[in-house]
Amino acid sequence: MGKTSFALSLAINIIKKKIPIGYFSLEMSYIQIISRLITFETNISYEKFKTSNLTKQEFNIFKKKIKYIKKYPLFIDDSPYLSIVDLKNKCRKLVYKYNVKIIIIDYLQLINVSNSNFKNYNREQEISTISRNIKYIAKEFKIPIIAISQLSRAVEFRGGNKRPLLSDLRESGAIEQDADIVLLLYRPEYYGFKYWDDNYSLCSGEAEIIIAKHRNGRLGNIKLKFIKKKAIFKNFN
Repeated sequence: MGKTSFALSLAINIIKKKIPIGYFSLEMSYIQIISRLITFETNISYEKFKTSNLTKQEFNIFKKKIKYIKKYPLFIDDSPYLSIVDLKNKCRKLVYKYNVKIIIIDYLQLINVSNSNFKNYNREQEISTISRNIKYIAKEFKIPIIAISQLSRAVEFRGGNKRPLLSDLRESGAIEQDADIVLLLYRPEYYGFKYWDDNYSLCSGEAEIIIAKHRNGRLGNIKLKFIKKKAIFKNFN
């Protein structure tokens, strides 16, 4: 659906305002993250960049933009194994040493529960433990944490427009309970639809952010562009 692309789009817009970010990528490598970032900044397609098939003009753009990218206050951790204890210790260092203001975790279900006290927990209990500890870390360091989550496969087998629901949060209702805000990504084009729910607006290259929970504000939907070949989300204006 593009959850990593959305997380990176958020991160890039934030660091452009010189706000330091800590980015934990449990699925993609550091090189892949930087490649996506360069794609976003240069408007060169991800495939062209990945295969080094650049024209002279594109290469000049790349050289120019990389100077700015090097200065971005983005701290990437691509450790393949990350426990709750590791996460807390690394967040402490990022906050107190590098003055990081926001943490992004991609994605929550890949964090490990390493404590022996949890060895008999089922997966739902593990996710609940991870979710609650992320909440504690956010409160302790007084920073917002954006945690990317998978949804269950139930939405794919559902009839109708296949809009995601809060109940689709994978393996645990604790995520819904702990989160102050829950955003759900929806791209009807992903399911083969040509139109939005109104049956006359084309949905090609478009996405919707569904604000499904907002503890201190309103619910609603926000339309965005999704540029598939560059794997990025953008505003319409």
